[in-house]
Amino acid sequence: MFRTSCYALAGIIGYSDTLLDGALEDLKNNRNFVEIIRTNAVRLSDIAADLLILPSLNRALTPVNRTSFRFAVCSNPPWPPSIGGAVRAT
Repeated sequence: MFRTSCYALAGIIGYSDTLLDGALEDLKNNRNFVEIIRTNAVRLSDIAADLLILPSLNRALTPVNRTSFRFAVCSNPPWPPSIGGAVRAT
């Protein structure tokens, strides 16, 4: 999404600069440039709408049930004693 917004902004800036630098008088291409600017503006609008929806989607998620628990000291761990660099002397 971020990359798409960057491309859309670059397109809007680039084509509007081209128009301001003299392409407004270019009757062959000026309408095409404005259409590209509009397309990129619509992309940015869609991205903004998606970003506004995200918080409501987060609220719609199933709530997490939190419970407290205690870690018990394990005298006979289920993993081999050599894991983690600790080696048990026998």
